[in-house]
Amino acid sequence: MTIILVLYATALAALNGIRTFDSTYWYDEMFSIRLIRMPIKELIEATANDVHPPLYYLILKGVTHFTGESGPILHAVSLFPYLLVIVLALTVIRSWFGKSTSFLFITFASLLASAVKFNVEIRMYSWVVLFVLVSYLSLYAILYRNRIIYYGIFILSSLSAAYTHYYALIAVAFFYAVLMLYALFARREILKRVAATWALTVLGYIRWLLVLIETFGRTSSGWWLKWTPKYKDSLPAIFEGKYEWILFYIFATVLTISLIHMLTEIASGRKTTDGKEPVKELVFTLAGAASVFGTIAVGVGISRLFRPMYFNRYIYTAAVCAWLIVSIGLSRLRFRGIALLSILLTVFVCVCGYYNYTKIYAQDAADAAMTEASVNCIADNTAEMDTPILTDKDTDIRILAFFKNKERSKLDLEKGISSEDIEKGRRYCLVASRPLETKEIANLEEQGIPCMEVRPDLFRDDPDRGAFLGDLNSWIYLLN
Repeated sequence: MTIILVLYATALAALNGIRTFDSTYWYDEMFSIRLIRMPIKELIEATANDVHPPLYYLILKGVTHFTGESGPILHAVSLFPYLLVIVLALTVIRSWFGKSTSFLFITFASLLASAVKFNVEIRMYSWVVLFVLVSYLSLYAILYRNRIIYYGIFILSSLSAAYTHYYALIAVAFFYAVLMLYALFARREILKRVAATWALTVLGYIRWLLVLIETFGRTSSGWWLKWTPKYKDSLPAIFEGKYEWILFYIFATVLTISLIHMLTEIASGRKTTDGKEPVKELVFTLAGAASVFGTIAVGVGISRLFRPMYFNRYIYTAAVCAWLIVSIGLSRLRFRGIALLSILLTVFVCVCGYYNYTKIYAQDAADAAMTEASVNCIADNTAEMDTPILTDKDTDIRILAFFKNKERSKLDLEKGISSEDIEKGRRYCLVASRPLETKEIANLEEQGIPCMEVRPDLFRDDPDRGAFLGDLNSWIYLLN
């Protein structure tokens, strides 16, 4: 069984790893690339003004300082924490909760649509999953072993999560709240250590918490996000992908049965069938459930009270708790047919995962082909005479991502292009997010600026776009 589990995990890790070998990015990934090109002080200031803390960007900057910025390297920085999650599943989770739990958890972490995307995306989400999982597992170790080292791991992993994503801060905060309640009402002998854990964590985050409050106040009006999802619409995002609602209902059912089972064992004074202490199991399960449902509630609640600042994808910061809860719950249920049910669920998740993976892989491959053709076309047409690139507000960050050292200038196309923007006799390559209108081309001609559209062969007969840059339809023109 162990060999099969390792081979299964290796195969899924390889499937995720294959997706690192491309050099195409979407807007948020380009934002990450732009940030890591800044000096560290400027990077931290930029993240302080944005919606995410700086830890992921500092990790990415540190790695690329030594390796360079190739697409595979940038994606691999996100793949690495996913691989560590798989290692934890094969070791700690397998040892503490059993092989069945490990098997199903690995499936969720590898094949859910959100996991397939975030395991290689040049964003912080795979790191968040690692940090939140380590925090959650160290909470379990504290409940059973109460050693200083586990409190230290709990603090470090929780702070790492909080310095990586603000909603990860909320997710781990529920662990702290449940642990404090447990210490106050069920286990007073650990109260001093729990209080010290709270104090050290607050000290470790207080400076950035002040930055967060300042940023929130400064951006409370004029924020770009204009809507907030309903609470119920975020629930299936925990298991994003094919048949996500079915997976959520399975999770909710397993969670309910598990809680009832634990409460029954507590009332009867028995230990669980596998020798675990039901009170501690209940605290651990409630902490994970509170993290999942509470993170959504806080995000939606703050958005309703102040301004929209919550996306469904932000629940990914706590979703790992749900994956672990349902995996543990299914492996512990003891009634006729449960083993078969676990196998069928794993097969079901694999089938859904196959659909998720092939759909995302096909879309990524198509985007990569279109982007490569477009980038090569721009490179070919700017190679001579060191031709500078003109951009608009939408294409500027994309050109920056693909042409790091190329001379570029950003124009306001709505105000039009004039001879003041163009050096006489010099050739320019304009990359626009919309096609130029006939009258705009005529206006350029009247100013003595010849304008000719160029297209990659892939878009020669495409009526909807002239090029494609990561996630944006674009049009390429040569001026002069």
